[in-house]
Order: sequence, then C-alpha cells, then structure tokens
Amino acid sequence: MAKIPVIDFSKQDLLQPDSPEWTSVRVHVRKALEDYGCFEASFDRVLELRRAVFGAMEELLDLPLQTKKLCVSENLFRKDHEEYKYM
Repeated sequence: MAKIPVIDFSKQDLLQPDSPEWTSVRVHVRKALEDYGCFEASFDRVLELRRAVFGAMEELLDLPLQTKKLCVSENLFRKDHEEYKYM
C-alpha cells in the first residue's frame, strides 16, 4: 500500500517564493496532490499552517456548485464515485 507523502515546510527559506527551497517544496506538493490527492505537512508552526489551510478549504468548499462543476476531476479514484466527482 502506498504511503501518503510527508512534506517538510519548516525551512525558513520557504517564505521566499524565488528560493530553491520554495521551488523544491512546490514541486513536491504538486506531485503529491496529483498522485495521491493529499500529503502530510511537517511544520514547526503547525497551528498557523492549519489555520491557513482550513481557511483556504472553507473558501473552496463554499463555492457554488456551478463553479465547482467547472473543475471536474479525472482522477481514477473519483471516477467510480460520481457523487464525489465535483470538488
């Protein structure tokens, strides 16, 4: 069974969008989301990150259904579950 990827967000240079660390983590996050649909975040200041992530999720989930339907997932996992097809 595949393990959910763990991505380390604790490096200070991640605050600088042009840093090599930022680019590396960005690539890992995208790959994890494309391959698994999720990842585990490792971070020294978990509470701050948690607030930001859940705040962003609230915004995403509060979108009207018509807007959500514009972003149909072709993820194989979701093809079997039509009711979960729209984010």
